[in-house]
Amino acid sequence: MTALFRCLLPLYLFAGIVLAAWAQTDAPQLSDRACIDLIKGQLAARAAEDWEQLEQLAKRTVRSCQDVLPAEHISRAYANLAMATRKSGRPRDALGAAESGISTYYADTDCHLERIEALLALGRGVEAM
Repeated sequence: MTALFRCLLPLYLFAGIVLAAWAQTDAPQLSDRACIDLIKGQLAARAAEDWEQLEQLAKRTVRSCQDVLPAEHISRAYANLAMATRKSGRPRDALGAAESGISTYYADTDCHLERIEALLALGRGVEAM
């Protein structure tokens, strides 16, 4: 019983730390592992077309993983945030997220595509070209 307890204790402690960090609204920087888990969650939410969950996970990634993940991953979170807000009927918010992603990592094509989609949804087709 003691050996089992010693093996499982680090797992419980790690899970508790990760969950506590995720629960904070103005969370400090998360660990690499926790940020990777957020990215995986975004992929699952996007595949399930769960826009509310995608928005929450993308916001958490942007807020808590700036100094942990490379710019490419942060811009992808902005692209996911733009997609989620656009699909939820908020193209103005989507445009802001897409532009933030572009300023974070200009080469992210998803951010540019989401910017175009948001501009079209706002009736600004000329600007989208």
